[in-house]
Amino acid sequence: MPTTEDTGTIAWYDRNADLYAETHARGGADADLAAFIALITPERGPILDWGSGPGNTAAILASRGFVADATDASPRMAELAAGMGIRTRLEPFDALAPIPKYQGVWSNFGLQHVPIEHLPDLVGLANAALLPNGVLHLGLTTGRERMGFAEGTWRDDAGVLSTHVAPETAARIVQNAGLILLAQRVGSFRMIVTGEMAFFTIILARKPAEG
Repeated sequence: MPTTEDTGTIAWYDRNADLYAETHARGGADADLAAFIALITPERGPILDWGSGPGNTAAILASRGFVADATDASPRMAELAAGMGIRTRLEPFDALAPIPKYQGVWSNFGLQHVPIEHLPDLVGLANAALLPNGVLHLGLTTGRERMGFAEGTWRDDAGVLSTHVAPETAARIVQNAGLILLAQRVGSFRMIVTGEMAFFTIILARKPAEG
């Protein structure tokens, strides 16, 4: 699989990392993170915040007693995450080792920035990195106000690579990777930086136990 690093997207996040950290920070777990935490325990192994941004989620997990790793392809985002005391690696999604290590992988809208044809391989990579009974949280964009809902990958006016995936496609990718679908929801939010409405799906899935 070719590298998922995209220079235009990384440059945008480097320029906007501090604003992003300020506007997206939350002091505690929201409903989606709470649902994820309910399925994991600190004793079972580390958690990966995959495409962590400034590391807010990893920091919340660490405050709950979890060992949390963070990865991001943006040098400034990785710097901010490391500055929160999080064990951080500067790397693209495809650099994740396919070795069962994590009891949970939190992937919250990072994979919306890789070409759509790479999504099945990357979800499969997340599955490979999970321990048996491990849990995946996956957030993906399904559409945007100015770009519509057609599936595919585009570069927006800011130079950022954006991928839209229909909810049923996202569910199929997760199940084809060998994961068990536990829950799925759809929703929308207003993007803080651009003010544009974005639409999304969030999936919670589990890796089967070893037979």
